[in-house]
Amino acid sequence: MKTIKLVFATCITYLLFISCAPWEVPTHLVGNWQAKQKVTVRQKQNGKFVFIAAPDSIPVKFSIDKDGKVSGQIGNATFENCKVVKNRGDLGRKLNLATDYVIKGELNGAIFEGDPHLKKEISAPFDVNENKMKGSLFQMFGIDLYPMTGMDAKKED
Repeated sequence: MKTIKLVFATCITYLLFISCAPWEVPTHLVGNWQAKQKVTVRQKQNGKFVFIAAPDSIPVKFSIDKDGKVSGQIGNATFENCKVVKNRGDLGRKLNLATDYVIKGELNGAIFEGDPHLKKEISAPFDVNENKMKGSLFQMFGIDLYPMTGMDAKKED
């Protein structure tokens, strides 16, 4: 039993250590990204959730700077207080848990005409391979997450 507790304590210490280690934004993330995506938002009406989809694909254009700050737009909504951070360490990658990175912050403004939410808390976990981003953009409601669109963007040269 002591061995199990020691192994557990060691694992927790290791995970805390790697999650608190300083992190620099990798150079392959820094730059301008763009995509065109179908977007759906969720709204509660009369106690039930309804889904409101944009009639057409929405342009997604954003930049990531060397400090991890994310700026840009999704349709008519602007990224605010958004930052890209590391989402997993080596152990998570080996176990294929989560994604390498995540954008956390807010969208300010309606994404498309008919979008009832003028401010949205967002989370966008993603991976990057050969200047292509693959992930999802989630609208957050407290601890609930709702997928709004993919984050399948290409880095501009």
